[in-house]
Amino acid sequence: MLRKCLTIIEDNLPQHELERVSRLLYSSYNPFDFDSKIWTNIQEIIPNEVFDKIKPFKRTVVGHAIINELVMKYFPGEITIKYNFIKNHLNRLNEITVFELKINSSRLDIGRINGKSIAYEIKTELDTLDKLHKQITDYSKVFE
Repeated sequence: MLRKCLTIIEDNLPQHELERVSRLLYSSYNPFDFDSKIWTNIQEIIPNEVFDKIKPFKRTVVGHAIINELVMKYFPGEITIKYNFIKNHLNRLNEITVFELKINSSRLDIGRINGKSIAYEIKTELDTLDKLHKQITDYSKVFE
């Protein structure tokens, strides 16, 4: 049912609108809200003509799942980029992964240790590159 609901949303909204909707859903999302509140947020954010098509799913699909799927797929925020990066590249049993590690006056996004150490600094279109040189200098003192 979730997949069918998401397909309706994706088939009826262009890419830029999916990104906009996902950003708004992310901004208004509270994981502790009851599902009825989540569905109210979905209704307020998704265009009426699309919401009318997914409204029948309210009884069978958890609103949290809709938001999570849309945000993870269409919101280009740092959290989703980190999540997908870790899931696809760093989810290994034989290594240690650290997050938000303070190194000098910089804060490393992700570090990986397994015989060698690797630092990852995630930049999105929401970031500037102003601090990047200093971050690389700081991280190079600790990571290979």
